[in-house]
Amino acid sequence: MSLSMLGAQREITGFLIDHGYTPAGLWEPKVECEHGQAHEIVRKFRVVVRPDGSPL
Repeated sequence: MSLSMLGAQREITGFLIDHGYTPAGLWEPKVECEHGQAHEIVRKFRVVVRPDGSPL
């Protein structure tokens, strides 16, 4: 379990890569509050597929 946002981002990115996904962009703020701080940080991933079209 991560104690920081950066650590959690690394953990989930590694987990998803290990399970057949590849990052499709960077981490970015999705929802901001009135003070300009991000409440939600998102990153898109896509499924890596084999040449035959099936997921890894």
